[in-house]
Amino acid sequence: MKVNSNDNAIDKPSQEEREVDQYSAEMITSLCDRKQFDYEEETTLDFYYDEYDHDDSESEEENYEIKSDTDYEVEDDATEQHHQLSNYSIEFMQKVVDYADETDASGKRRRTWKSVHHRFRTLPDQSYVSRFRNYLKQNVTRRQKTQKRDELVYKKFTEARKQYLPIHDIDIQHWAVKVAKELDLDDFQASEFWLRTFKKQHRICSRKITNIITKREILNSDDILKSEENFIKLFNKLSPKYKEAEIFNTDLVGIEKEQHSTRTLSLQSE
Repeated sequence: MKVNSNDNAIDKPSQEEREVDQYSAEMITSLCDRKQFDYEEETTLDFYYDEYDHDDSESEEENYEIKSDTDYEVEDDATEQHHQLSNYSIEFMQKVVDYADETDASGKRRRTWKSVHHRFRTLPDQSYVSRFRNYLKQNVTRRQKTQKRDELVYKKFTEARKQYLPIHDIDIQHWAVKVAKELDLDDFQASEFWLRTFKKQHRICSRKITNIITKREILNSDDILKSEENFIKLFNKLSPKYKEAEIFNTDLVGIEKEQHSTRTLSLQSE
C-alpha cells in the first residue's frame, strides 16, 4: 500500500481566509485598546391581535401561580436606563395597571405576568407594572396639590380685588411660589407659561385705573356723599363773588397726592 507523504501536511489558507483573519485581529485589537464604547439601540413596536385579547385567567391559573404585588417588584437592571417612564403615556400606564390588577370574585388577581406581557409586548420586564402603579399614585397626589395651589392663588386674587388693591403679574407669581412651598411643590417656578395659563383659565385681564378708591371711601361712603352735597351748596353760594377766570376745576389738573400704578389685573366680568 502506498502512503502519501502529504497527508499530514497543513493546507495553506486561501486569500479569503487571510482577509477574515486580518479583519478579526484588527477588531480584537481595537476593542482591547478602546476605553469607551458607543452603541445604538433600536426600539420597535409589537402589535397584538384580538386572539391575544381574551380572558385566559382559568387556563393560566391551572399552570401558573397568581403573583402578588411583591412578585412584580424585582430588581431593576441595566435596561432601566433605556426604558424610562417618560416613554409611556399616563393613559397607557393606567391601562396596564388596570389590566394587571383585575381581580376575580374571591379578590385574587386574575392576571399573571405572562398574561400581562402577552397583552402589552412593549413592557421590558415585570417591574414596570409596579413602577407604573407607584408613578400613577404619585402623579394623582401631585395633581391634587397643583389644583389646590391654583385654588389658593385665585382666592388671594379675589380677596385683593374686594379690597380694591392694584394687582400685577408679579403679585400672582409671588403668591403661587409661596403657596407651592407650603404644599411641598419645591420645583414649581411660577413661569410665564404657567402665569398665562392661570390668567386664561380664570379669565383675568389687565385694565386701566381710571379712579382711585381708598378703603376709607368704601367704609365712609355715606359721609362722603353728604360732604359732596355740602360742597356743592357752598360753591353755589360763594361762586357769584368771584370772576370765572378765578375759579379752577381741580379735576382737570394732573396733580396726584401719591404714586400709584396706572393698571391692575381684574376679572373680565368686572
